[in-house]
Amino acid sequence: MKILVHLHLNHEEQLNFMLDRLKNINNCEYDLYVTLYNDREEINNKILSFKKDAKVIKVENIGNDTYPFLKVIRMVSLADYDYVIKLNTLEYKPLKIYYGRIFKGFEQRNLLVDALIGSKQRFKNNLKILQDKTIGLLASKYFILSVSKYSNNDKRFNFKKFKSRLNIEKGSKDFVLGSMFMIRAELLNILRDSTIVESDFSLEQNNNKRGTYVDGVDRGFLSLVVSQGYSVYPIRNKMFPIMQLLKYQLVQGFFRKKKQIQRIRKIFSAENVDVHKVITILGLKIKFKSRKLIIRQQFKNLENKIEELKLLNEETKKEYSSKLQNIAMAVSNDLYKKNKNARILVCLHLFYMHEWEAIKEYLDNLSCYNYDLIVTCVDGFYDEETLDKVREYKPDVQIKIYGNQGYDIGAFIDILNTIDLDKYDIVYKLHSKGWNRPFIYIYNQIFKYKDWFYNLFNGLLAPMSVHIVVDKLLNDNKIGIVAADNLIINDPKHKQSFTKNIAGKYGIQLKDNYKYIAGSCFAIKAECLKQIQNLHITIEDFEITKRGTFSLAHALERIVCAGIEPMGYEFYGIAVNHPTYEEERKEREQNSALRLLDDDRFEIDYDFFYRYLELKNISSYRITTIKLKDVKRNWHRTVMSLTDVAPYKFLQNGNPEEYSKYCEKNNQENGYDMNVDKFQALIDNINNNGFNSKNLPIINSENVILDGQHRSCVLLHKYGPEYEMPVLEVTIEKPAKKGK
Repeated sequence: MKILVHLHLNHEEQLNFMLDRLKNINNCEYDLYVTLYNDREEINNKILSFKKDAKVIKVENIGNDTYPFLKVIRMVSLADYDYVIKLNTLEYKPLKIYYGRIFKGFEQRNLLVDALIGSKQRFKNNLKILQDKTIGLLASKYFILSVSKYSNNDKRFNFKKFKSRLNIEKGSKDFVLGSMFMIRAELLNILRDSTIVESDFSLEQNNNKRGTYVDGVDRGFLSLVVSQGYSVYPIRNKMFPIMQLLKYQLVQGFFRKKKQIQRIRKIFSAENVDVHKVITILGLKIKFKSRKLIIRQQFKNLENKIEELKLLNEETKKEYSSKLQNIAMAVSNDLYKKNKNARILVCLHLFYMHEWEAIKEYLDNLSCYNYDLIVTCVDGFYDEETLDKVREYKPDVQIKIYGNQGYDIGAFIDILNTIDLDKYDIVYKLHSKGWNRPFIYIYNQIFKYKDWFYNLFNGLLAPMSVHIVVDKLLNDNKIGIVAADNLIINDPKHKQSFTKNIAGKYGIQLKDNYKYIAGSCFAIKAECLKQIQNLHITIEDFEITKRGTFSLAHALERIVCAGIEPMGYEFYGIAVNHPTYEEERKEREQNSALRLLDDDRFEIDYDFFYRYLELKNISSYRITTIKLKDVKRNWHRTVMSLTDVAPYKFLQNGNPEEYSKYCEKNNQENGYDMNVDKFQALIDNINNNGFNSKNLPIINSENVILDGQHRSCVLLHKYGPEYEMPVLEVTIEKPAKKGK
């Protein structure tokens, strides 16, 4: 038995998941063909190390996963194979509404893939099923859907066009949503030998236009099977979550049937909403103790950005966005009526101008309240076209331009000096959180691309969240600040030290293990900001933005949040959908550099740790000794011995000019603040008190010194090259590049 496996790797960051599942193909021979858009050596090597005879093929971005599949089956001899497994990657979405179904994260991908190769036993069972010669194709039961019911007119037209082109008179009425399945190889001969060519597929489908030919081919795979006298076997590999079924019923109501949409609109136009009545109309014959609570839970799961509904055109998106807002308003009707006169100020720092359209969709959810909007931008990083859109959206907006200093918090603090906080009950602090970073592990969480942005804004301005935020801050005397719950965190000890030192300079005392909002988007009681306002800090107090240093801006974003607790207020977290990436998270937690700070055998300079080690993947570390002659220094990508570095030469010749130039350059490039006087103080300390055995120089596994160069040079000058110096050796692993 031999199997052909085709994996279309549109999202390269999902390769680890796919390779893990491919391990479940056992007790048979198989060939692996992987198609992708980018020819990257790192990805190629990983695939070939997994299966050395795998074929990696770069393809044009045409036809989604369908045309690459057609290309592969035309490259091989299908007669050499018994079965073909078609796999592809699906984009991660915090929440995706697709053909009336709601998926969180990778739910759709996981169900489709796991139905085929989710475990060795699952794969073995599938082979047994295919021993029935009447079965031609296997796929997940939950994604075998009706073409007529789940396709618009354009897609049905292309489906008929596909069948006509392949002379299929009677085919299946269903298709596999997501296009992953296991099929008898011989059944693909018709497709392989067809006249379908690359030019039949346009790039339109990759821009999410409707009605391209790829839609017809996707919907035609089951017809290929049925037209040749075989049946389709639905794999029920996992129970569909009960909440999924509830959400499905709810979304069907206003996304699929016009009559139900009108019915819901009529229901929610009433002053007093009977939530139980809504559930009954949607066919859910369930009684709940707290009916409104259940419906609110539905909308917590519906917190999303409507622009992510690629299925819809712009006009339809706006229509459905309005529906979500109206339904959320109806569910939260009591909250809105109680709080409709809330006085709200929104301060938005718009550094990434391309994010305005996404942020605007969130601000729409606040539109039922009367709010003022101040937008700050950075000189040299804004465009008038986007600012005109902002003015068109809210004509009374105030727009202010700042220099590139203080990040988002600098502009916010400066704005506070111009505001009469007594005029407001609530202040929203927002900024355009960058979403191009493929991967970051921080605060024991993993964020990829837009994850952090979604968490920040869903926690504050999603259709249901916005009403809860306003109510909590307006009516709960204990709550001082609200944000996404997973972003309310405690700082590690080195950042606490930095923050408390700066806070102390302004007469502010923060408690140990204070809390703050990672990402610095929150809603806060206006009165809580008076403490910050009274500091009279202006934009001129902030340094030019420079990565790698813990600045006044970093401290103040913590002080603004943590400062509410000494006033007697508490944090309140709004639950958001955040992917856990559990396997990756556990790996990074195990190798986190933060564990070095908890080892009391040595002390690490906090500045060095923040600049260099904090986000590194430390697979192992140990205390050891090394002869000074073996210690290396990497300076401007040149590896040299300690006898060639500037600090040692200064000890030898006493020439301060050359050393001072080195210190200035090192400070500019790496942020190390050293000079002749500080070096002399270090020399005197070692001469008078000896070497501090806890303050160890740090080297990597290649004996390159990372921290403690000056101390090492003093010991070399004092004791010579054979002296064995105690060091902390760390092994830093470069993790595989992660993705969306």
